[in-house]
Amino acid sequence: LHEIVNPGELSGRKCGRVKGFAYICGCEALPNAMNRTLLTAALALLLSWAAAGPGLAQGAGSASSDRHYREGVAYFNQGNYAAARQSLTRFLSRGVQSEQSEEARYLVCCCAYALQAEDRAALMRQFVRRYPSSRMRHHVQALLGSTLYYAGDYTGAAEAFGACKWSYLPSRRQAEELRLQQGLSLLALGRYSEAQQVFAELAGETERYATDC
Repeated sequence: LHEIVNPGELSGRKCGRVKGFAYICGCEALPNAMNRTLLTAALALLLSWAAAGPGLAQGAGSASSDRHYREGVAYFNQGNYAAARQSLTRFLSRGVQSEQSEEARYLVCCCAYALQAEDRAALMRQFVRRYPSSRMRHHVQALLGSTLYYAGDYTGAAEAFGACKWSYLPSRRQAEELRLQQGLSLLALGRYSEAQQVFAELAGETERYATDC
């Protein structure tokens, strides 16, 4: 089971908290409220963000935009990812550039992944291009790698995982699960020495994979 992550640990700045988001690794459907935590052995907890942050520009338009942002985060907290994505997309359509914009785009990626939306890989690639220096980029790269891995695109998955800085992931368990996918992608590509290195590191760092790897 994964712990709730304090986004401040990853962003390098003081942030509030969202209740948390367990992202799906290969599951076709979202778990319901009763069994969500029981299924998280195959999931990884993603970074989530609170509505607290720098204020937007004053005026009726920005006030409406801020409302959409707050609504999006509230829906996200409730696990209503479809409604969260809709509200956050409305917020972003205002064109307001702020730290909230980056966080909103990140949450849209999370929602798209949770919903298994067809455009999730495209959204993740857009985020990576837009925010190449963001610490959140590493989570998005991990999501992209996992998405491509389960789609059978091992070349794309290996490339995405290779661009991740694992120390920026919110939990050790999450990093282990995704690194396993990285190793399996490399193995599928016949890149045996690279796969062996990943597996050896996993076996040496955790008892969880000491036997399997």
